[in-house]
Amino acid sequence: MENMHYVIVGLLVIAIAIGALNYIQLSAPAPNTQNQSSSLSSIDAIMLEGTSIPAGSYDHLMDISPEQVVIGHIALKVPCTLNGTSPLVLLVGSAPDFSAIHLNTSEELTKISTDGAMCIYHFYVGKGYATPANLELTDVALLNPTNSTIVFPPTSTAILSLNKVIPA
Repeated sequence: MENMHYVIVGLLVIAIAIGALNYIQLSAPAPNTQNQSSSLSSIDAIMLEGTSIPAGSYDHLMDISPEQVVIGHIALKVPCTLNGTSPLVLLVGSAPDFSAIHLNTSEELTKISTDGAMCIYHFYVGKGYATPANLELTDVALLNPTNSTIVFPPTSTAILSLNKVIPA
């Protein structure tokens, strides 16, 4: 019975020590992160099914300002033509300064796409990838440059993976 008393007292001491360490850590001033890189592992799946983009308009998929993407990945499952292209255009950059990436067979995952119905496109984005090396990437949008509304059928998705970001 006396040994049980020591165990309980020991556990209480450990709990108090952990609480004190957490308090000290939470009370410490935040480090200066200006010009320091930070890592982030974030994956966002955006279900597009049933949504639409009117003619000449866009759907803003991501805005991580004031951070910018250094390494990331974008996968899109969207309607496409028989030749594996999509009328949609992926816009990347820092709004309103976007670079356009056209959805065509060079980015298409042909083994899991169905030309004329739904195609899957993927891009590595960030410094030195599908985007220009000097591009500040804080925003991603999907543009409908056509003269008619595009309605997304079942299983339409946009997957945005952010692997590393830094202050913009």
